[in-house]
Amino acid sequence: MGERIISHPDFLLYHIGTTPGQYGVGFIIKKYLTNYVESFIGVSERIALMNLKLPGYKDPWTIIQVYSPTEQSDTVSIESFYLDLNKTIQDYAYKNLVVIGDFNGQIGERQPEEDTVLGPFVYGKKARSRNGERLVNFAQENGLRILNTVFKKKESKMWTWSSPDGKTKKPNRFYNV
Repeated sequence: MGERIISHPDFLLYHIGTTPGQYGVGFIIKKYLTNYVESFIGVSERIALMNLKLPGYKDPWTIIQVYSPTEQSDTVSIESFYLDLNKTIQDYAYKNLVVIGDFNGQIGERQPEEDTVLGPFVYGKKARSRNGERLVNFAQENGLRILNTVFKKKESKMWTWSSPDGKTKKPNRFYNV
């Protein structure tokens, strides 16, 4: 698997992935923060982990970066991804945990029993997708909260693509997580 740490003047790039133009996850860390990094762990082209010991915090932190299979992926690939993600949490994560990335799903409307996982700002009227359902279940199983549903966003900030010149943006009416 292609795992690289590349040093730049102001930052460190950690990346894992071998399929050019597809998959791959990583972290960009400002140079002054590198002394706080305990470890980078590349689990797969879809999951990478960084453990940090931050000043002012008694317990260390874990940040997991993910890139979930898309809705068009077969069930085996999606289940394999979530099995790997759960195993990563069990094997490497500290109790202070943040999971970030692209889960390729639509959350849809919040159900009454999901108050501990989803905040009040779930965008769009589209039904929950298969990946959205899997994401909500994952959050419930691991005692996590889907933060982009906790804070209100301006409609002008909800876009998923911008042209290289920054003048054109593709709006995301359903807000992927």
